[in-house]
Amino acid sequence: MQTETYSLRLSADWAEAPSTDAEQRTFVSQSRGVHLVVSSLPGAIPAERFEEIARFVVGRRIELERQIAAERGETADIVGPVVISEAWGTSMSYTGTFSGGRQFSYSGSVTGTQVLNLYLESETLSHDRLMDVSMEVTSGLDFTF
Repeated sequence: MQTETYSLRLSADWAEAPSTDAEQRTFVSQSRGVHLVVSSLPGAIPAERFEEIARFVVGRRIELERQIAAERGETADIVGPVVISEAWGTSMSYTGTFSGGRQFSYSGSVTGTQVLNLYLESETLSHDRLMDVSMEVTSGLDFTF
């Protein structure tokens, strides 16, 4: 997958699923029982705002995870957020599980050209196995500045 601001190489195991959001792409790995949602919000972002934006985005996403868990009658155990300044921008992440067993992993990036979000979830994989899948997915990510 190639866009103006990033490219993502996925193994043949991933199939694209329909999405109603033009800025979002959804992929499914049937063999591993994992859903991947990739979204990008393009824009000219000044470097002095990278961390502020990253903290806002990751904080809001964690709030939504807790809200979704509550709506399902579950609790969410979340590790993070982690926000790190990089040479190219700011990275952000968190992982967690719902009390019903759903595992999730989020990683995102704020650069001068976009806010990029990668979200993986599985009802069947262990946390460690989902982290392996996350590493595989992010290894295929390149920014096109």
